[in-house]
Amino acid sequence: MLRKLLFSAALVPVLAACASFPSAAQEVTPQQTAAIEATCTKVMRLRPGAEFEACVSSLSDSVASLVSADYANNAYHACAQPALKRETPEFSRCVLDRENAQKDAGSLPAGAAVKLSAALITPADSNPEDYFESSFKMRHRREQYACGQLGLEPDTGAFISCVTNLDMEIFVVDHPNG
Repeated sequence: MLRKLLFSAALVPVLAACASFPSAAQEVTPQQTAAIEATCTKVMRLRPGAEFEACVSSLSDSVASLVSADYANNAYHACAQPALKRETPEFSRCVLDRENAQKDAGSLPAGAAVKLSAALITPADSNPEDYFESSFKMRHRREQYACGQLGLEPDTGAFISCVTNLDMEIFVVDHPNG
C-alpha cells in the first residue's frame, strides 16, 4: 500500500510535466532513435511490445534532455563574457537567444547524445535471459547500463533520473493496475 502511495505521489508531477510541455522525443534524431532501440534490445534485453516501447520512450526523453542541456551549456559559455554579468536580464536574454538560434538553425550540440550509434551498442552482460526472466539486481544493472549508454555519468542527477524513469515506465506498463 505504501509503495502504491509513494509511486502515485511521484507520478503526478511527471504526468503534469508531460501534459504541459511538448514531447521531448521530438528532438531525437533517427540515428539516436536507432541507438535507443538497440539499447532496449541489446542492453535491456526487451522484446518488441509495450515494455520495449516504454523503454524507447523513456530513453528518448533522457536523450532529448541531454541535448537540451547541451544547448543551454553552449549558450551559457557563449554568454559568459566580462561585459555580461550572470543573474541579469541581459545575460538571461543572451542565453535564451543563443539557445533558440542553435535550435532554429538545426545545429546539434557536440554532446554525447549526438554521437549515439546503434552499431556501437553492446550487451551489458553475458546473461542471455530477457529482462523479465532475470533477477531484480540484474534488471537494475541493465537499466543503469542503458542510461550509461546514452553518455550519462553515473551518480549524477541526470543518470539517477534516467534509471528511475526507465524503471518506472516499464513497471507501469507491466503493472497497469498499480
